[in-house]
Amino acid sequence: ASGGRTDVKGYDNSIINVFQSANVSINSRFTFANFTLPSEDLRSIDVREVHGSFLTAMHMVVRVSFEKYVLLEYDAAHPDKLQLSISSLGLYKIRDMYMGGELFSVGDLRVEVRKAQPVKVHINTKDWDILLTPGAYRTATNGARKHRLDLSITALTNPLEATVAPHGVIGQGFDGFHIDGKLDDYIPNNKGVFVTSAQGEGAIEGVLSDYLVQPQSNPFSTDFKFARFGKTWAPSRAINKLNAPSKLLQKANNFKGAMASVDEQATSVNKQVAVGRRLSADCYHSSMPPSLPPSLPPSSP
Repeated sequence: ASGGRTDVKGYDNSIINVFQSANVSINSRFTFANFTLPSEDLRSIDVREVHGSFLTAMHMVVRVSFEKYVLLEYDAAHPDKLQLSISSLGLYKIRDMYMGGELFSVGDLRVEVRKAQPVKVHINTKDWDILLTPGAYRTATNGARKHRLDLSITALTNPLEATVAPHGVIGQGFDGFHIDGKLDDYIPNNKGVFVTSAQGEGAIEGVLSDYLVQPQSNPFSTDFKFARFGKTWAPSRAINKLNAPSKLLQKANNFKGAMASVDEQATSVNKQVAVGRRLSADCYHSSMPPSLPPSLPPSSP
């Protein structure tokens, strides 16, 4: 969210926390895949096959009041449908939302599956604006079309003033520091195959395995090493062991409007389209250029 970028391969079929604040937690499923680059990507001239990963599902928990939680599940394989569950005092109400259906709201939460090409899932709270966009890729084996997700999160208030600093793989970037991490170079072997390997080194606090939620059997779990959900105070990431922040950009004091994203079409430093697992954080504001609560179930509803 401060302009830094890194690549993250993740672990196959794993649930990793990408964003968490005091009242919002977003976990993503990482899925390994062998795929081809689109023809418009100049790297496809040399890279015939990529062994990398994609986000294929999102599991989100939003606390809307002291005893009420909303659980949202979105699977890239079913892009027109979002499953929504409401937990209140141990009672559950489950419903499906479909593209073009009516807006769902409770407390300061707004959820909509927008009719678009591609469909867009828009989730809005008092502090955060979250957008999920399904996409596709082609497998290297037979060119079959498979589904993936892109995710973006925009701060609607200034996260630097929050008593609970956000965390998670991309959430920690809302601390005002521009820190770049390891990027995959997409230089293939002599068979034209490139295997991604970057895991956010230099840009994320700790190591990627610290962001695996526990237990992995519960995709809605809010428990990981740097958990923030339900807390009343928590610091921003420790940067003393990370790559040095960019000296070209002064740390901002207002991050309202900053955006963090996980997408397949971020632009790399050489201006080619990056189709690997790229985590980018682009901030737009005046000072810079442009564990589950007891009431929740132990497993997915």
